[in-house]
Amino acid sequence: MTVSADLQGYAITTLKAAAAVTGIVSQRIDNRAVPGPDYPLPYVVVLVNDGQEDDAECITGTVFNVEVHCWGDNGPTQVLLLADAVKKALHKTSSELATGALVDLWFDAVLNVGDPDPNIHHRVVRFSAIVEEM
Repeated sequence: MTVSADLQGYAITTLKAAAAVTGIVSQRIDNRAVPGPDYPLPYVVVLVNDGQEDDAECITGTVFNVEVHCWGDNGPTQVLLLADAVKKALHKTSSELATGALVDLWFDAVLNVGDPDPNIHHRVVRFSAIVEEM
């Protein structure tokens, strides 16, 4: 397993354990960019972008961008609440990943993304994941 896949799994597991998130989306938290027509709204998609090296003297480090896409169809407030719940669930979390790497997640920004369908609302919650590989 790669560190980025491990990081993505950690974020999904953490969100599935957050009552404020699952209270809105149930367990519809996935890593597929487009879950498909059989996947009802609201839902969350977790994507991890390629990392950038950030080494120190004796530590191999990488900074990854983690994007959590929040989708909903019950008005903009639903997605605002979902994005806030995602932020609270992941911001300032730390863990040892299954690959043995240590990760710290830090909130960066929330972006509003337009959709051609005026009934669909989409926000992206961005995090920096600082990963120290062992």
